[in-house]
Amino acid sequence: MVIRPARPGDGPAIGTLFAEEGDCPTMDWTRPGIEAWWLVASEAEEVIAAMQVMCALPTGYIGDVVVATAHRRTGVARALWKVAEDLMRRAGCQRVAATLRGRAWWVQAIIDTEGFALHDGPVVMVSKEIGP
Repeated sequence: MVIRPARPGDGPAIGTLFAEEGDCPTMDWTRPGIEAWWLVASEAEEVIAAMQVMCALPTGYIGDVVVATAHRRTGVARALWKVAEDLMRRAGCQRVAATLRGRAWWVQAIIDTEGFALHDGPVVMVSKEIGP
């Protein structure tokens, strides 16, 4: 498995992952530049997972995360989180925050094992300090 920044042309593959899950955000996944701010996990050039990542000092943000059904519970999402945190830390972010939607079936394990604090409200937000 390779984790890398999404490249031009990865947008449709990310959209396909969301469609497979039955929860596709309303956007044109073929639009040029749609892949900006995404990390992807791939195997043999096939995109198997994607994570939206943004750095806005002092906080880095993880948005949507989607993993192909056949690759769930294999550590792909956790590997994406680790790479995203490392990128944010190197960019100077002091905390990482993530907004969770109901379809995020894998999130509780990451909250439990990675030291996130849960901020409950109209939107579920988790965060943790990662820098000085």
